[in-house]
Amino acid sequence: MRTTAVALALAAVAVPAPMDGGAHRAGAHVHAYARFDPAEVWAAENDPLQTLLGTPQGGPGIRYASEGRGTPARARGRLYDTGVMAAEPTLGITSDGTILFKGLDAVGTGSYQWPVVASRDGGRTWSDVSPMVGAEPAHPTGLDPILYVDEDTDRVFNNDFLYPCSELSFKDADAEEWEQSVICGLADHQNIFAGPPATSEMGDYPNVVYYCAIDGGAFADSSRATGCVKSLDGGLTWVRTGAPPYVSDPGISDPGSYGIPGLCDGTTGHGFVDREGVVYLPRGLCGQPWLAISRDEGLTWSRVQVADNGMPANEDGLQEHEAGVVVDERGTIYYFYMARDRLPVVVISRDGGETWGRPFRVGPPNLAEASLPAIDIGPRGGVAMAYIGSTDAPGGPQPDGEGPEYVDTTWNGYITVSTNLDAKRPVLTTVQVNAVDDPLHMHSCPILRCAQQYDFIDVVVAPDGVPWMAAVDACTANGACLFNGRGVVGRMVGGPAL
Repeated sequence: MRTTAVALALAAVAVPAPMDGGAHRAGAHVHAYARFDPAEVWAAENDPLQTLLGTPQGGPGIRYASEGRGTPARARGRLYDTGVMAAEPTLGITSDGTILFKGLDAVGTGSYQWPVVASRDGGRTWSDVSPMVGAEPAHPTGLDPILYVDEDTDRVFNNDFLYPCSELSFKDADAEEWEQSVICGLADHQNIFAGPPATSEMGDYPNVVYYCAIDGGAFADSSRATGCVKSLDGGLTWVRTGAPPYVSDPGISDPGSYGIPGLCDGTTGHGFVDREGVVYLPRGLCGQPWLAISRDEGLTWSRVQVADNGMPANEDGLQEHEAGVVVDERGTIYYFYMARDRLPVVVISRDGGETWGRPFRVGPPNLAEASLPAIDIGPRGGVAMAYIGSTDAPGGPQPDGEGPEYVDTTWNGYITVSTNLDAKRPVLTTVQVNAVDDPLHMHSCPILRCAQQYDFIDVVVAPDGVPWMAAVDACTANGACLFNGRGVVGRMVGGPAL
């Protein structure tokens, strides 16, 4: 699949872009890198799509107190093109600053091989680091992609789901080869995350690695349940954690998917493990924000509704389910989601999830609607949130996010950060990562699947405290918007260190 032209297209893109990973057979080893002549640099002007996309510089920043007026900030956004097509993009950053991004396709090939690309110069150029066997990709064609870097070890995990069994590739950042394993029974909207053990005795690898997804696959009768598996050897073998963190609940009737009480369609956002080994899985459940918490590595779970201000719903009787969570060193839980009015809010617990404060808005004052919440926490305890938003959308309670009133609506990528998010009146800084006159996409951004971004985006705080987001840019510099788009990474420049 990797011809010379495609290899060059992924080897070193002379414009900003992100990177990601792949998977193959259990116990197998494949070469980590496709070897390219360093002199073979693929310039932006050689790609017609990149010529149309231009080189957006990002938008200005704004500083404001929660739910207050804003003032201009010194921070600005920056956007970098990865050189690969993307959907549901994820990224990871290693301790030496290498950015990894999971793509969808080499530009124009139609191969759908989910390449993993890497940048070692802050997004300016990118290399293909996909698992390879000779000149062929080792990672099988699949669907939903996911990439994760364990910040404690720099191990990179790469997966896209196949059913009934999906293959996972993983490797340490300085390793020359990927290793593979197989995960069965869980598929679609999967997420991978890791953290210290709570009950297990660990071997050579220090962290428990978790993989959670829809139990039985997206189209199974059990698709309303979420299941998890865990690995105690760094990703080589996997076992069920125990009880499912979420199941459809007949006791929940507000409002129920498709109008059926207790039927809660959807799945979880990205999970998080705190320093004590406690596992947190966020999810919109039948139109309300919920959090599943396990103190025994997923063997058992407690579930708590974190607020009652609702989440977006559409006319087909489906409710939003995407949400994010992080926990700081003091045990403060930050839960990030879109409220029913489609504006981003955070709710906080200081007692392990027993009680929760009042949800408060975190978006800039001129934000009209937003979608796809993602959250991460930095090494200094600062919090970064990313989302797709619009300042010219119709707004209002429970909009579908689509229809004739959205025909000229523009959507952008935003990063919002705070170093005192748990204060009585936190101060926030937000930047638009794409240029003001060059949106990421236009027209509709429905709930559950926001145009070319699809189901989710990603945000990661680098070891130096700088937040980066992964998104899809489907609009060209001349205003045309495409069905598919390029994978991009955005960052905040000049903002507070997190």
